Amino acid sequence: MVHAEEVRKRFSARLRRATANEGWPERGAGARLAKLAGATPKAASKWLNGEAMPRQEKLGVIAKALRVSQQWLQYGEGSMAAGVAEELEPWGDDVAPGPANHGSIPIISYVQAGEFCEAEDPFEPGMADEWLSFRPPGAGPRTYALRVDGESNFPRIRSGEIVIVDPDRTPDSGKFVVAKRHSDAKVTLKMIQYNEGEPFLKPGNPDWPEPIIKIDGDWSVCGVVIGKYDPM
Repeated sequence: MVHAEEVRKRFSARLRRATANEGWPERGAGARLAKLAGATPKAASKWLNGEAMPRQEKLGVIAKALRVSQQWLQYGEGSMAAGVAEELEPWGDDVAPGPANHGSIPIISYVQAGEFCEAEDPFEPGMADEWLSFRPPGAGPRTYALRVDGESNFPRIRSGEIVIVDPDRTPDSGKFVVAKRHSDAKVTLKMIQYNEGEPFLKPGNPDWPEPIIKIDGDWSVCGVVIGKYDPM
């Protein structure tokens, strides 16, 4: 498992390599990065020193200015040069290529999930202490993982398991979702169902005493569970 500190360190090494390839002197690189990305020199210095990573929109600007692939700059995947596809070994007639790996997924807390509920950007590597070193096929760019606390959805989802959540999936009836109540910032994992078009949250555990919750203006759905992580 790659932790946040190592992710930032690797990103910093790629960023320094990209600036060096463009002929940027090491001294003053932070100020130059800050200017082109619309950030503070302190923030840019943290990017270069492996203490933080820029947000998605800034990553795109930086990658374009340095003439490198954003996928390479952010994840270390594919070719470094922008617009150049990674060369792959040919596949045999009886072997299909595996799904592309689009980076790691942060494992976050319920509190962080609530804070992220209204966010538009993907989770930044510095915002999580644990990471899954893969991303399932079809997972959106803002996908995160959550360690389950409690048995309200037993036996389908057990306490301590890690579920993978995509904030950009449609919360269809019967799906497990992460939802936040804004009045007290409570975040919960429940099954969503619709009754005459009205959404409700209910425990997956049929014996759970907690009542069914009607989703009104005080609630937001923060993502749909698309799978569980099983390290077997």
